Order: sequence, then C-alpha cells, then structure tokens
Amino acid sequence: MLRHWWAIDTATPDKHWHLLRLEKPVIAAVDGWCLAGGFWYALAADITIASERAVFGQPEVRETQNSTVLLGWLAGWKNAARYALTGDHFDAHEARRMGIVNDVVPHDEVLAHAIALGKRIALVPADSVRINKRITTFALEAMGLRTAMSGASFLSSIVHASADSPELAELHEVRRSQGLAASLKLRDDKFRPEPGGPRAKPQP
Repeated sequence: MLRHWWAIDTATPDKHWHLLRLEKPVIAAVDGWCLAGGFWYALAADITIASERAVFGQPEVRETQNSTVLLGWLAGWKNAARYALTGDHFDAHEARRMGIVNDVVPHDEVLAHAIALGKRIALVPADSVRINKRITTFALEAMGLRTAMSGASFLSSIVHASADSPELAELHEVRRSQGLAASLKLRDDKFRPEPGGPRAKPQP
C-alpha cells in the first residue's frame, strides 16, 4: 500500500509543476463543482476565472487524505487551515477573497471571459509572455514552492497509506456494501450546513 501511494503521490507535484513551467499561460475556467484533484489543477493554473456557481473544496480530507501546499501558498496560513482541516467547500466569492481566483463572472460568461483574456495576452509579443511567465515561476521556485510541493508528496503517501484507520471502518463498509453515494452521505452529512455553495443550507 505504501509503495502504491508513494509512486502516485511523488509524481503529483511534477504534474502541477508542468503547468507552471509551460511556456504558454494556462487559464482555468471553472463552472460548477471544482473539488479534490480538479481543485488542485485550478490552483496550479496561471489565471483562474470562476463562475458565480463555482464551488471549491477538498472534502476528501474527511477520509484521511491530504490538502496541497498550493492552497496555503495562495490563500495564506489561516485560510488554508480553515478549509484544509474541515474539508468544507466554499463559493467563488470566498475563493476570490482568498486570492485563489482572479475574477468571478456569471456562469454563462465564464468561458467567453477566459477566452477574451487569452486573446488579450496574445496581443503581447510571444517572447515577452514566455519570459515573464518564466520569471514568475522562477520567483516561486526560488521562494521554495517546488521544494514544498515535493516534501508534501512524501507526507501524502503516509496519509493515503493510513486509510486503514479504525475511524474509517464504518465508511469503508458502507462504501463496500452500499456504494459510493451512500458513503459520501455518511461522510459529509455531519458537516452540513457548510459555509458556501449549493449545500450551504440545512438539508431537509
């Protein structure tokens, strides 16, 4: 189990760093749910545009999984702790407040907004775009982001290999016998209402 997760988790930072090292800017357009791994990729994009109905989060931490250092890097210690320690989801306006997204637009405009921004960047000479993206990435690397991502991947493998915790026995049994939906209900119902998104209100 440890070897399995070691192979997966130590490769994850390379996938996110690949986006940061691309010579072309990466613009994420988020509409709807953006959770877990999808959330991490939205964090790793150069620019992130969110629709008003976008919802972000890492609810998987509620079953012994890990957050990402990218959250703390972008949102700051207090904000990262608030959401990484609960798995609560949050809406697009909260994401913008924390510095995770650049703009929040109506859901039917999110893709057009992202494309328009890409076209605006394309007005700048390609060499300038490429070099200035590299300068920003180099600054992040010099500040230790790449090292932090690699270090966190070691901890990720330990977290994933701890899934046999007695605290998770009921969750695993429900998932085995009743399916994923039932196990997610068991996992998440105790956290409702959550602070943001479509399930922020108490469930009937």
